This record gives sequence, C-alpha cells and structure tokens, in this order.
Amino acid sequence: MLKSKKISLSHNKLSASSIFILVILLVYTAFLAFLIFWAFMVAFQTTDKQIFNKCGGAYYKMPPHFELHFAEVIEKLQLNGLPGEAKQNFFDILRNSLLYSVLSAFLKTLIPCLTAYACARFNFKTGKVVYTAVLMAMIVPLVGSQSSELELVSKFVVGDYSLIIDNVIGTSLLKANMLGLYFFVFYSTFESMPKDYFEAARIDGAGNWSVLFKIAFPLVKNVFLTVFIIEFVQFWNDYQTPMVYLNHRPTLGFALWQLSFGTAGAALSNPVLAMTTVILCALPVVILFIIFKDKFMGNLTMGGIKG
Repeated sequence: MLKSKKISLSHNKLSASSIFILVILLVYTAFLAFLIFWAFMVAFQTTDKQIFNKCGGAYYKMPPHFELHFAEVIEKLQLNGLPGEAKQNFFDILRNSLLYSVLSAFLKTLIPCLTAYACARFNFKTGKVVYTAVLMAMIVPLVGSQSSELELVSKFVVGDYSLIIDNVIGTSLLKANMLGLYFFVFYSTFESMPKDYFEAARIDGAGNWSVLFKIAFPLVKNVFLTVFIIEFVQFWNDYQTPMVYLNHRPTLGFALWQLSFGTAGAALSNPVLAMTTVILCALPVVILFIIFKDKFMGNLTMGGIKG
C-alpha cells in the first residue's frame, strides 16, 4: 500500500522541462495580460490631459477619470474610397470586414472539407496526387507567388470594372483553395469515420450527394465550425491581402495598419483614439471567442455517435 502511494506521488511530480515550459508560459501570459491592461488604460484616458513617459509616448499612470471615445472613433475613422466616390466611413469599413472575413473563412473551410472528403472516402489515384500536392505546397516555399498572382488577377477586367481588385467578393474568391493545414484535419476526420454508416446509407439507396450532406457533414460539423471560426479570426486580422487587393475597399485590419503608419489621417493620430480603435476592432473577435470557446478547446477530435 505504501509502495503504491509512493509510485502515485512520483507520477504527480513535474519534471524540470515541464516546470521550465510552465514558467515560460506564465511569463508569456503575464506579458499579454499587461499589454491588454495597458491598452485599456490608454484607451480610457482623457484626450486633453496626456501623460507620456520618455519611451515612445506610453502611459504609465492611471487616468484621473475614465472616458469612452468609441463614438468619436466611429465618427472620425474615414479612409479613401474609389476615385470619385465618398470616403469609406466606419460602417463601410465594418461591412467590408464582415463580408471579406465571413466569405473568405467559409470558402477556406468548405473547399478543403470537400476535397478531403473526396480523397479520404473514394479510392482513386488522383486523391493521392492531390494529397501529395497539398503536402508539397506546405513544404516548398513559394517565394514571389503574390506578384505573379497580382499580375494574373489584374487581367480580370470587364470594361472599367475589375472583378478582383477593389472587389471584396472577388478577393474572397481567391481564398477558395484546398491548400493548408486544415485539409489534413478534415482528411484525418473523414478517414477515421466508421464505414458502416456510409454502407448502411448506400444500402438504403442514398447517392453520393445524400451521403455527403446527410452522413458526412453532420459528423464533421463540429470540426467544420471550429475551423471556420479560426479562419474567420485570421481573415478579420488580415491586412496584407486588403493592402494589395482592397486598397479602396478597406477592412478594419487594413485600417489599423494605416493607423499604425500614420496614413489614416490626422483625426485619429491621438494615441487615445488610436488605442480605442484597436479595442473596437478587437471586440468582435473577443465576443466570438467567448461564445464559441468550447469549440476552440476540444472539437478538433472526432467523437462517438449515439443512436
């Protein structure tokens, strides 16, 4: 009895490497928490009494009283639109961000899901070729591909209207490919599904599309939703693609990039308003994480099925 207790105690002890990793994670978490606290402290400062230190204008004292500047930011955030058009205001930029993020995330989730399903559930040689191609695309660096892509999409023009450049829907369609890590997540999920469900559906007379929508998709819906949320956050924060393709249809990520380099106008050059803009742009992602935090924590694994 005593020996078994000693064995259990020895298993509960942390190794030196585990303690080191834990300390690193705690320091990293504390650093992020400090940055979030600092951002809120700056955002709620008064704009008429600014206290800066000598390290680049960072606030180091609690504000005498808190002020909200969200309405002022919504009013003043304006970026250039197409030539001859009015400037893009906050709600135009928010609409561009939502359309770009939702559509891009959906396509970037759907296409790998469908491709992985075809490769995992159907025994044909092309599936192995596609699997290898996706793997090689992740391993081999494609340096300089964006300039070639930009040259190609600039030719998609109907009259004076570009189908891709300064077109939020057209730019989102560029994300419709099966490349990336989540192809393998879907592939592994579909491959691990029991064949009995598919065979039973085919015996009942279900075709390929019925099996896909009535059997495969319900089984993979948690993984699909999790990947969609992760992709949405990525595209919501993306500024590089809008900087190249949506220069006159800016998103919030692109607006923050312009703000950080002082090209978003003098109206938001005040550090208080700039940090308020950052918090305002981060709120949708924070709300999304709070609502779907359980999906982030554990739904990338395939569970059992009842019934």
